[in-house]
Amino acid sequence: AASTARALSSYFDSLINFAMRTYFIQHLPLHSGIFSEYADLFAMGLCLVITLLLVIGIKESAVLNNILTAVNLTVIVTVVIAGLTVVNKHNWNISPNEVENITNSTKIIGKGGFFPFGFEGTLAGAATCFYAFVGFDLVATTGEETKNPQRAIPMSICLTLLICTIAYCAVSIVVTLMVRNLLELQ
Repeated sequence: AASTARALSSYFDSLINFAMRTYFIQHLPLHSGIFSEYADLFAMGLCLVITLLLVIGIKESAVLNNILTAVNLTVIVTVVIAGLTVVNKHNWNISPNEVENITNSTKIIGKGGFFPFGFEGTLAGAATCFYAFVGFDLVATTGEETKNPQRAIPMSICLTLLICTIAYCAVSIVVTLMVRNLLELQ
């Protein structure tokens, strides 16, 4: 829960132009080489809210989990369908010369081609996908409530892994094929 809350906090902070990070670094810095630069009170608050939901009851938590899952899947399907309208296959064949002209960013934006960030970039992407595959232990712990756990648990884990993999691959394919087009539209 803590790692997921921290990731959600980072995503939300990026949407508000890193206002939380700036504020917390100024007012709640952590001067340690092994911890974060600041105390992330937003992530802590999320953990407390989740804890309160679990204290209230499993059924209420399951309803909220189902609602959030439906929202996530709706967003994924919307991104994939909307993204298919602006894809450009040339994005997977960009030359290194074209990469330098895409943005005026000071960040490294790859070397062009299909594998622009190499093996390190692939590992960074896989680490990001890790959060989609967290939580399968929940399936095992709720196995007592199923009629046939020997069949239901492995099947539910395999189906969930398949759905998560398809969703991440679909979004990755569409986003990498449409990013340059969106930059040109701006």
